[in-house]
Amino acid sequence: MSIEVDPALITEATGLASFGVELRAANDTDIEFIVNSWLKSYRWNLHVKEIRDDDYYPGQREVILECLRVSRVAVACLEASPSVIVGWACGDSPDVDASQLDFVYVKREFRKYGIARALVVEVAGCPDDGVSTFVTHMTKSFRHWTEKHNCYRYNPYLLMR
Repeated sequence: MSIEVDPALITEATGLASFGVELRAANDTDIEFIVNSWLKSYRWNLHVKEIRDDDYYPGQREVILECLRVSRVAVACLEASPSVIVGWACGDSPDVDASQLDFVYVKREFRKYGIARALVVEVAGCPDDGVSTFVTHMTKSFRHWTEKHNCYRYNPYLLMR
């Protein structure tokens, strides 16, 4: 589940260092926060809001744990306190023609600083590099991103592979 991240390059390129945020690979102590934030932030999206809680939470938790097991996971954290997570992304870029983004999450007070973009670049490649990125969990807020970058395609069935 862990990935090789060069925080100096990413942080420098995105300006994250200017407000004390750096990227690192996810570790075992991050998993519960990642799972809970994914479950809660995805809960009321169009695709799942009609599902009963007793079906959604255990079922989606299984899906999330499998994504975390097979994908790359990067975490944005405070430089001064690496255990304080401000965002994370889960995805992979298995080949040169396409990549997969399972989910990206940034705490509300840290949005609009380029953190989500830096995380997406780290796990799935640059949205401007001409490579198609397939998104397995689409959200209303991420749909705005897909309108700006024409390389994202929603395909939840990639999770079945």
